[in-house]
Amino acid sequence: MKSTVAGLGLIFLSVAALLHAMPVLAQKTIDQCASTLKARGFNVYSMDIDDDRIYDYDAIKNNQKYEIKTDMNCKVLLQRVDS
Repeated sequence: MKSTVAGLGLIFLSVAALLHAMPVLAQKTIDQCASTLKARGFNVYSMDIDDDRIYDYDAIKNNQKYEIKTDMNCKVLLQRVDS
């Protein structure tokens, strides 16, 4: 019985160590993602968060208005001319 409990304890510690070592997907702030859009030439004039997981931007580039949506890692999900 003692060896079973000790074995389970070692398994638990091993799993905990593996979970701790796994990289966490780093999420960026809405401002950090806006900076990446600015680096691409967009002038971001409005930003909002949709559904607590999608960043929504209104921006201008080359005198054209755009609606842009990104995920929380700044990957562009939608970029369209805003009419």
